[in-house]
Amino acid sequence: MPLTYSQLVKYGMGDNLLEEELNLQPSYRLISPELKEALENTILPNMADAGKNYLLTPSGP
Repeated sequence: MPLTYSQLVKYGMGDNLLEEELNLQPSYRLISPELKEALENTILPNMADAGKNYLLTPSGP
């Protein structure tokens, strides 16, 4: 099952809130600048837009 919008936000924060929500052991993860940029500029905005199918929306030209 894919992560929800709020779960992806928590994942991007990297402060173990997602692990806590999912009843997982706390973990250390480093989010690359590229992934952080993609989350903030493409993935999360597309998920928030109810008019878009974020799974099928192309991310580039």
